[in-house]
Amino acid sequence: MQTISQGLTGDRCECGGCHQRFNSASAFDLHRAGKAGVDRHCREPGEMLAIGMTVNAQGFWIERRRGERHQKRRPREQETRSPQTLTHVTGL
Repeated sequence: MQTISQGLTGDRCECGGCHQRFNSASAFDLHRAGKAGVDRHCREPGEMLAIGMTVNAQGFWIERRRGERHQKRRPREQETRSPQTLTHVTGL
């Protein structure tokens, strides 16, 4: 059984809200949406996939795979996105 602290070295982190794990602080920041103090929340896995995030071989969310070009840009907070739900992501 893996404990929360296992594998969380360097810049890796786990969200206390949704318990998803991230390979970097910038990937963690990208998974948060909304305005702080107003409607700040964790994105659903389907939303993270839609903005170009993916899960690496170790099971951590990353902004994009190495070698991928910046085809998808980070969403602007002013843009509205329809909520997407994903019940299962391979590797999670």
